[in-house]
Order: sequence, then C-alpha cells, then structure tokens
Amino acid sequence: MITVKTRDLKRLILKAGLTQAAFSKKIGVTQGYVSQLLMGKRSVSAPTAKAITESLGCTFDDVFEVAKERGLEYGERCYLETGC
Repeated sequence: MITVKTRDLKRLILKAGLTQAAFSKKIGVTQGYVSQLLMGKRSVSAPTAKAITESLGCTFDDVFEVAKERGLEYGERCYLETGC
C-alpha cells in the first residue's frame, strides 16, 4: 500500500502556490480526495502517485512511503519508476 507523507505533501502543494481545488484539478481527482489524502485517510494508486509527483516536480520518496507489510507489486514499481 502506498501511503502519503501528509506534511510533506502539504508543504509541496503550498510551495507550488496551489489550493486544494487547483491541485485536485491538476492531478485529475476530486477536491474531497485530496482533502482525505492530506488528512491521511486515503492511500493512493500508482497512477495517482505518478500524477502527484509529476505535477509537483518531486520524487516518489519525497511524498510517499510503501507500507512494509505488503510492498509494491512489480507492475506498480515499474509504472512509478519508468511509466511502463
């Protein structure tokens, strides 16, 4: 499972000069979804994680952690690292 480093994500969104509404539009999700991410109540899919990192110009490790008990499947890791 991919979890969000909420403080880091909030900081990067603010640094980019974006509101939650503008950020949600930019990554193609609802504002409610972004709000839940920032409260730590949602995890993200690989495609959404990729959209977030690309829109903020950051790395995966800047804003996400992979839960150690499950880890990423090979396909998810491949998609995040290379977009394959």
